[in-house]
Formats: sequence, C-alpha cells, structure tokens
Amino acid sequence: MRSIFVATLLSVLVGTAHAAPVIESFNVDHLKVVEGQPVKLTWSVSGAATVKLNGQPVAATSSGTSVTPLGTATTLRYTLEASDGAGKNPVISTLELSRGTVLEQGFIPSAYYDGCRPQEDTDYMGKHEYLRIEPRDCTTVRVANPYFIWAQLSDTDLNRGMTFTLDGPNGYHYEINAILPRVILPENLPEPGDYRWNVSYWTRGGQQLTSLIRSFRYVGNELPDIPTAAYVKARIDARLHPRIIPQVVDDPQGKVMKMSAVDAAIRASELKTSYANYLAYAEQQLGVPLTTLPEPDPTKNIMDQASVVIRPIEAFIMAALVRGDIRYHNEAISRLKLLAAWNPEGLSGDVPGGDDQANRAIMRTLALGLDALYYNMSKADRDLLIRPINIRLEQNIVRMRDLHTNPYNSHLLTAALYSVQTLMHAANSVGEHEVFEQGDLHGDRWEVAWNTLVTSIGTWRGGTDSAFGNSIYYGWMTVNSYATSFAAFQLLTGVDLSHLPATDRFGENFYALTPRLRSNKVRGAFGDGNEDVGTYFSYAWNTYRTLAHVSQNPLDEWYYRDGIAATLSNPMPVYASFYEYFLTGKYPAVAPAHEPSLRPTFLFEDAGVVAMHSNTIDPKRSSLFFRSSRLGSYNHNHADNNAFTFVSKGKNAFISGGVYKSFEGTLQEYVTRATRFKNALTFDAGEGYNDAGIGQAERVPTPVAAGNPAYTKVAHGKLINFYDSPSSDWAITTGDATGAYQGQILPGSFTPVLTNAVRTVAYNRAKGIALIYDWADSAIARRWRLNYQTLVTPQIQSARQFKLDLGDAISVCLMYHGLKGTYATEDMDTIYPLYDPKFVPGEKQYHTTYTTNERSTQFAGLAVVTENCTSNPAVIVSFQTSIRMLVQVGDSWLLFDKRKVQISE
Repeated sequence: MRSIFVATLLSVLVGTAHAAPVIESFNVDHLKVVEGQPVKLTWSVSGAATVKLNGQPVAATSSGTSVTPLGTATTLRYTLEASDGAGKNPVISTLELSRGTVLEQGFIPSAYYDGCRPQEDTDYMGKHEYLRIEPRDCTTVRVANPYFIWAQLSDTDLNRGMTFTLDGPNGYHYEINAILPRVILPENLPEPGDYRWNVSYWTRGGQQLTSLIRSFRYVGNELPDIPTAAYVKARIDARLHPRIIPQVVDDPQGKVMKMSAVDAAIRASELKTSYANYLAYAEQQLGVPLTTLPEPDPTKNIMDQASVVIRPIEAFIMAALVRGDIRYHNEAISRLKLLAAWNPEGLSGDVPGGDDQANRAIMRTLALGLDALYYNMSKADRDLLIRPINIRLEQNIVRMRDLHTNPYNSHLLTAALYSVQTLMHAANSVGEHEVFEQGDLHGDRWEVAWNTLVTSIGTWRGGTDSAFGNSIYYGWMTVNSYATSFAAFQLLTGVDLSHLPATDRFGENFYALTPRLRSNKVRGAFGDGNEDVGTYFSYAWNTYRTLAHVSQNPLDEWYYRDGIAATLSNPMPVYASFYEYFLTGKYPAVAPAHEPSLRPTFLFEDAGVVAMHSNTIDPKRSSLFFRSSRLGSYNHNHADNNAFTFVSKGKNAFISGGVYKSFEGTLQEYVTRATRFKNALTFDAGEGYNDAGIGQAERVPTPVAAGNPAYTKVAHGKLINFYDSPSSDWAITTGDATGAYQGQILPGSFTPVLTNAVRTVAYNRAKGIALIYDWADSAIARRWRLNYQTLVTPQIQSARQFKLDLGDAISVCLMYHGLKGTYATEDMDTIYPLYDPKFVPGEKQYHTTYTTNERSTQFAGLAVVTENCTSNPAVIVSFQTSIRMLVQVGDSWLLFDKRKVQISE
C-alpha cells in the first residue's frame, strides 16, 4: 500500500509541476510612446513559479511595473515569460510598442508630393526682394495648362530674354524665350507625372545664369483649363452691346435674354425686396439732379468722391435696361459724361499725386455705361467716354507691365481685375472720332491685362491651396473685387475664374478665419484691420453671396447665409451687387450645404497660417490661430511671425494688438505692426540695455531698442511641422521665425539678430487646452520676454499664472513653465493715444509681459492655456533638460525639444 501512495503522490507532484502556467493578460497603457514617457505594463499570471520581463525576473505575484521605452535605452518590445517550478513549459506573451508621431523634418510633407523635399531658393532667384515662384518646388498641379512665375532680376538683358524650359514624362519637352517672367503653358501637359522646369537668362554684362531645377507633380486635370486671352477676346468679339445683358444658358446660338426675363427672375428670387429697393433708389436719385461735377476736392478722399457719383449711375443703368424709361437713360448718360470730364491726368488718375483706386473705379464705370447704353448714345457722347477710358486704361496697363519688379503690389493686382472688365465692356466701341484701343505700340492690352490677371490671383501665397496671406480683413476686401469681377466675366463671356488653382478653395480662408455669424464679435487673427469684427455682417450677404453664386459651391452658399432672412427683410434698404442682380437673372444659385461637416484644422502652408478649432461650424467656437509666414511683415502683414491669437467660446482672449487707422503713420509703424504688441517673443540687446521689446524686421542692423518694423518679405518665418489626424483631438504646428528676427542693413538686406527662434503650438479641441512652446538662442545673453495682448485686464494669480475673465462666465488662464521672471501689465493708453471712437468704440487693450529675471543665451519655456481655467485632466510638465520638455495631458504625452515635437499617437 505504501509504495502505491508514494507513486500516487509523485504522480500528483509531477503532474502539478508540469501543468502549463497561464498568462491571462498582458497590457500596456500606451502602445504609442514618446521619448522619456513612462508607460505602465500590467499583467495577470496564474500557475507560474517564475515570471520574467525581458529576461529579468520579477516577483511571481506581481501584477505590473512602470518602464520608459524610449529612455536611456530604446526598448519597444516587452516579453513576459511565465514558467513552472522546473523552468519548463514556459508561456510567453509579447507587446510591441512603437514610437508616436515624430515631427522633425523641417518641412510639412503633406503640403508636397510624396517623396519630394522642397529646395531652399539658393539660386539667383533667391536674391529677388519680392520673390514669387509658381509652381513651387515639389508641389502638385491640378490644371492641364499651368502657369509659371519666376523672379526677374534688374540686370536682365531683355534683348536676349529668358529661356524657360519644361521637361516631363516620356521625353516631353517645351521651351520658349520670354521677355516677361511668366508663361501660361499654351499646350496641355500630355499626361500625369513628375515635371521639371528651370529658367536661364543673360545679364547685361554678358553672364548667363541658370536657376535651380524645380519639380512639380501633375495629378491630372482636376480643374478646368485656364482660358487664354485669345479665347476670352473671341468670346467678347462675338457679342454685341449691351453685353451686360446675359446670354441664355446653354443656348448654342448665344441668344441674349430678354430684360423682361431677367427682371422676372430677380423678382422671383429672395433678392426681390433688395431689387425693389434698388430700383426705388434709382427713382429717388432722379429727383436729385446732377448738372455739374467739379474736379475732386484734394482735401477729401478721392475714391469716396468717385463712389458717390458711381453708385447712382449703376442704378440708373439697371433701371434703364429693365424699364426702358428714357429718363434713366438720359440721367445715366448725363452723369457718365460729367464723370468722364474729370481729368484722367489729375487727382482721379493713376498718376503721381493721383488716386489709382479712383482711376480704376471710374474707368470700369465709364466702360460699363458705354456698353449698357451704347445704342442710346450719340457717337459724340461715345467719344466723351472712350477718350478717358483709353487714357485711364493705359495708365493701368503701363504699370502692370512692371509688376514683375514687385509681384505683390496689391494695387496693381486689383487693377488687373478692373482692366479686364473694362476691356470686356468697351471692346469694339467706336465713336465719331474715338476708337476704344485694344492694343498699342507696346503690345496687345488683352494679353497684358488677362495674363497679368490669371497669373496674379494666387500672389498672396495661394497658388496651390487658394490661401490669402495678406490679412483676413483684406481677404474680405479681395472678395469684393473677385466677386464683382468674376460675375462680370461670367455674364460677359461665360468664363468662370472661380475654379483656378488659386480660387477653387478660396472659401476655406473664410470658413477658417471668420466665424459664420452675422453678429460676430471675434477679431481677425492677424494683419491690418483685425479689429474690424463687422466683415461678415457687411460683406457675407452681399459680395460673398456673389462669389458663391459664381462658384456654385454649396459650402460657399451655406457660409454666407447666417441671418440672411433678417438681412433681406431689413426695413433699411440693402442693395446687392449690381452684377449679382444680373447673375440672378441668368441662373439661380446652388442649394446651400445642409449642416456640413468641416474639418477642425486648416493648414495654409505657403501663406504660413494655421487655424485650429473646437468645431469649425460652431459660431461660438474656440480657436487657436498661428502664423509663421514667408510673407514676413510685408504690405498688410505685421511683424508677428510665430505669434498666436486665441478665442474661447466666441470670446476674444489673446488678440493681435493695435488698431489699423492708415497704411502708414506713427500708430501703424510703432504699435499696430510691432512684434511686442503681438503674442510673440521679444528680447533686449544684452547687458546694459533694458528695452526687452526688440522684435522682428527691425530697421537697424543691431537694434538696441524696440523700433518700427520694416515692410519686408525678406525677414520672414515659415511653418516646419504640422500634425492633424481625424482620430485625434490634437492639432500641432511649428513655426521657425529665425529669419524674421533680423535687423535691416539696407532696404531688402537684413542680418540675423538671433541664432534660432522656434515656436510650437498644440491645441486639444476636446479638452480646451493649448500648449505653446518656445525655444530661442542668441550669441549674446539677453533678457527674454513673452508678450500677451488682451482686451481685459489680466488678473495675476501667481508668479507664473494669470487669468482672463472674458465675461458670460467664460475665462482663460495661462500658466508659464520655464525661466524665472516677472509679469507686468500696462494699459495701452499709457503707451500711445491709441483709440478713436470711429474704429473701436469703448475698447481698451492691455499689454502683459513675462520678462526673465536673468539674461541667458538660450531660452525655452512652455505656456499652458486652459479654457474655463480648469485643467481637467491636469497638465503635468517635466523638464528633461533646460530645453526639452515632456508634457502629460490626460492620456496624451507630448515632447517638445527645439524644432522636434513628438506625440503619443
């Protein structure tokens, strides 16, 4: 019996010893990790005598441990091994971790075609002060006959011209000698694929210079071909006056609509009340006769004086065509002749001392009147209009021929739109002695005006993505010009310019940067006019409506319609665009999108602007805006590269400081455009200097105090990182403003002040948390300053934190992590007599600074912005070095290290 017991006992023991252990679970709290991020491994094991993690024993009864996969060593694979007491029958489970997203390439790959890294412009073109190149290196092209723009230097031997060369798949080759730095490809690209182009030229000294070879990828004709000047002119030549009356849609014979049909269509549309008011306005103006019109008063705005005359003329033209009433014809012609009598070489002309804006408006109005009332005028009357039209148009054309010297001359860009409209209206007009001139000794006006127009629409860094980088306020002003012109082109020729590469996504600028809200109070993000919160109220229902009518884009139609019923039923007369009435008579607008789903983050890479939203379509959205732009501080842009602005639930929190009263002037130069009044980094000149407001594009090579920034593209920033994922609540971008922090040696020539100036912003739209990381260094030790501009007085809550009470129980707090320093706040009234009731009634601004106590050659810091002043979850900041910061926000981890950013996603 005893031997049996022992055998049985041994059998049980052996059986137990050889029973396989079980790993019931083996988990990690983050599969995606960043450098320095701890993760927690957890497990549940049964039936094991020994447990090992990556070969190292752990207690068999343990259930987890913390590890740092990307710490001093890199370990992304974790193997759990459980064995019985004899070390047999091991059970193994493995976890494979991976690096989170790492942003460190120095450019944004999603903005370029796969596998192509854009070159810096290190060739001769890079010397041009106002460099514009299209298509940019490594970008995609969506039109079969693209245009090409390059830099022409002042030493070009125009007798020899410039040789443009284009090569593509299967031996494709095109070459032409050009005398202007642009080419609209006269033939379609043969097939999708990668193409290369370059330009060579001879200097007047006999040296031949050749540009870099730049590439682009043609992805197929996603957009319509760019119409040629010859095509447009042929369309006009086929039409008789009055061309403003639209043709029947899709009529093969080009039959013209009856004005009774146009009138009926407008009266049947939602513009019926506006239209009735417009015709009533014409009738009312008949009772205000104008028998004399003196030359403009030089003490008053010339354009304003011209507009007062132009507005009723357009109304008379509409009424004359609709009603056939001779009174309207006569009054319109009478006033056109009075306007034509203004000296085109005087104050209203595009001449030294004149007003180019008034010139182009008068020119277009005279051409419109000539077209619409052509057969109601005597030949002698036509003479009176044709002569000044010719003179005023030539002034425009002459200046446009020199646009290549500065492709960003905003007045000339607009002049191209007006010139083409003038040509379309006035072409083939003949008087008793005068003939409308479509060409001269310098070439064909159609070629100059049309080619300038179609190649310049994307000038403000929108050639690829339709961005407008010259302030959102002036984006709205540009809508006014585009909408009127595009509607005119559609009516007169059937040509649609709303789907050029530079205009096809133009609406995204407005979805991203202006909330869809008729009563909007959110300021513009950047640039001149940002304090004007009435742009949507003033222009959306009117000129943006016209743009939507032309584009036939349901999103555009949706965007302008907030409060549209209240606008159109307003007892005060509201008038649509003159051309919008005719366009409504021709064809209806498209149905608006219904509750569209728009992405929360918009990247305008070339313009250097990023917009991050809690919910784009929410009129009370929260938004973080960031700018680091190749446009620098030129034109209507400010010295605000790497600046941010922030909106919380429809309330302005951090704003772009100052007020735009005029393009130049003391206020504009020293306050509105200056880096120190933006939410950006400034510094002092080192030991012995106390002004820590030195910023970007300073006008001296070695600034010792804050000055007024130069108007320049040379001192500029650029976006170098971007992250946005449909599965994430985070959006991230990085700007490199090193090139913006420069001092001017001579106009167009700058020298660096800092060695590095980099800022990364990250926004979690679900949690209402923004992280703003700065890194900068310098050859000399400086005091560094972070600047914040607000509309309410910050409440300093600690040495590191302040609070903004924005009203309506909405608040924002900012906590700073970094070098020790001191907060200070000043009322902007103490800096400069800033405010004028005409611009921002009752508004006050406050300038808050955080200045480091000690000087250093290197600076790094992190500002944490929280909505509602709650950190839920908590934001935990760990300094791995004085520069490198690891941040935990709930389940998310981010690492900021100079130019590099990592996120655990």
